Amino acid sequence: MKKVSLLAASVAFALTGCGSDGDSSGAAPGGVVITAIDGYLQHAEVWVDTDGNFELDTSDKKLEVETDENGQFTLPNEHKDSVVFIKAIKDKTIDKTRGLVANDFELATTSGSTIINPMTNMVVEQLEAAKVAGTELTQEQAEEKVVKSVTDSGLTASQELIFGDYIADGTEEAQALNAIGETLVDNSDLTVEKQLELTDAVAVEAQAIIVDSSQEIDDFSPIVDVPADPTQPITVTPNSRPVDNKNGVLESITLEPSGVWVELDTSSYFQDADNDELAFELKELANDLNGLVIDSTTGIISGDLTKAGTYDYQIFAKDEHGILSYPLNLRVIKLAENLAPTVDNEEFLRLQSIVDQWQLQQGEVFEQTLDVASLFKDADGNIVKFRSGALSVEGLTISPKESTNSIITISGTPTKAYPSGGSFEVGGVDNDGEAIYVPFKLPEVLEGYTPPETHPLEGKTWYNLETGSSDGSGQEGASRVWCDSIKFENGIIYSNVRSLANKTSCSAADTQEELASYKVEGNKLIATFTSENGEDETHTVTATAADDIAKGAMTIVTSYTDEDDVLTSERYTYFAEASQAERRIQAKSDDGPMQRFGNMYIPAAKPGSDNRSMQLGRVSYAISDEGDANEPFDADIYFDVDNMNVTCDMINETFSNFIMTSDSGVTTDDWGCFDPIENEVEYAIVNFFPKSGQLVVGEVYSLIGYVENYDGKTEAVKFNIEWTGVANND
Repeated sequence: MKKVSLLAASVAFALTGCGSDGDSSGAAPGGVVITAIDGYLQHAEVWVDTDGNFELDTSDKKLEVETDENGQFTLPNEHKDSVVFIKAIKDKTIDKTRGLVANDFELATTSGSTIINPMTNMVVEQLEAAKVAGTELTQEQAEEKVVKSVTDSGLTASQELIFGDYIADGTEEAQALNAIGETLVDNSDLTVEKQLELTDAVAVEAQAIIVDSSQEIDDFSPIVDVPADPTQPITVTPNSRPVDNKNGVLESITLEPSGVWVELDTSSYFQDADNDELAFELKELANDLNGLVIDSTTGIISGDLTKAGTYDYQIFAKDEHGILSYPLNLRVIKLAENLAPTVDNEEFLRLQSIVDQWQLQQGEVFEQTLDVASLFKDADGNIVKFRSGALSVEGLTISPKESTNSIITISGTPTKAYPSGGSFEVGGVDNDGEAIYVPFKLPEVLEGYTPPETHPLEGKTWYNLETGSSDGSGQEGASRVWCDSIKFENGIIYSNVRSLANKTSCSAADTQEELASYKVEGNKLIATFTSENGEDETHTVTATAADDIAKGAMTIVTSYTDEDDVLTSERYTYFAEASQAERRIQAKSDDGPMQRFGNMYIPAAKPGSDNRSMQLGRVSYAISDEGDANEPFDADIYFDVDNMNVTCDMINETFSNFIMTSDSGVTTDDWGCFDPIENEVEYAIVNFFPKSGQLVVGEVYSLIGYVENYDGKTEAVKFNIEWTGVANND
């Protein structure tokens, strides 16, 4: 039995250990998870093809993310329909299989894919070439050519594996695809047609090894000869890469501050199945060999570590054909005498300039943050904690007292004015517990300012439903429901100019009311209207939040003394958004019940109790061309409150009359009330009794319920509904 690749097994183990649940959909909150593969590529740039030319160029967008240690990144949903590129950067990107990348290269995949590998890259390069040549080529055709280049050899790799994560698959076919992928990356300067030829040639050799029970595919790394003459065929010769006998990792080495490096002979850790003479290379993942060198002939690592710190080395063996082994990893830790942290003066001055711009004032809420992550340095370790210290302005606090988070927050309300020169302290603590503190100077705290009184109604347009007989054109008719708008600003009252359109839509309050003004007194708004005969009429307006009726809405009670010297108070809902008011006047007869209701406060009582009160309930409505008995049509208004009784006695005591009107006049003002029981709870229905007439398709009908007492406790019922020719009585 042939052995399973140690590489594939270890990668699969690592992925399982990271919590993989086997879900390969790639879905993630806010985007799609994509995996970049030569081996898994860490620290690769991510780009999206914004101009649709299938080529990575300067017009494309580089994303803020880069690939993580599993080769993965989350592609934001806004780019899910774009070709995606990853760009591996020399001496920065880490191939988790082959080590630190030695040369820049790019790979791409089509939109919708969750894998980027050398085979998906050939699909994109074919599409790019076709676009440049002006020829027709579909993605499916391009994929078919790639699959054919792999499988014509007899290699039984599925399309899913070819364009998928073959690193995580332990089969021989997956190992063959890994060898093909590595060879393609090493020859990425070839045209896509030559890449397809190369793929076929490597696949032929890989298949020959697989069918030969005496050979192993694990370390297959072929020798490739690409003739300068593009008409000549590429030749591929079987070859095994050098391998190490330490499972890819040496035991870590730790040196005391006074310790010296002892030469390490690494030649015995590598062997080559082809008995090639080996040469050796040494790299460090942060590109800092820190004084160590390797003899390319003997494999001996020598030198003197010049700096304290942790260094991650990768040792490679190279055969006579230039084929590198996979990296043998070695971590070296050089300890140091602890040095106290220091302050980065340039960063301190930058942060102080930010603090200098803060605006502090007595009685004003203040909150600012300062990120001190780069303020402190530690030559022989790390800053692991941040502290905040004394703050000299009463009313302000500084937090946190100690945290691993570098964000310092100063917040509160200064209780008095201060000259400039107040201060606060922040500190940094290194991994040995040594701390350093630095003071920042605060700017002046200005004396408090008492602003003029304001009112929550000021400065924005409000929309309310009103009944009235005027349509704004000078024509009078039956009372109908309109959307009016009003705005209070700088003592001036603005309103809309009513038109017929306001039966179903709201308009801007952009016209100044003549001879009208207002002022704010405490929590009240006093509006004064001067009539043509010079007499003033004063309205006192109070407002309370009504988010339970509609988000941002206000319940308004406006009180005034009428011409008979009687105090009258009317209740309205001022809607913050036009759409909230329009919802009550744009209903259609065939709309579902969720489009034909409004929240209102109506009288209700708990079952078995006569103690009624105003409760938040639902008022819904419907019209139909199927009337009761001999009636020509039907119209109803429903009143209900969850788990409470709403009876006709309550409705009759609260509302004086109900009417149904249209532009043609009063449709009916004959009505009755019924209070059926459902689920042991009563609800009330106002049913209109029309004697004549028919509903007209396209006509908008107003359903109005007038209050019994103008005491500001109840708002009138005001809804509009258009007859479409179809009823919905749900």
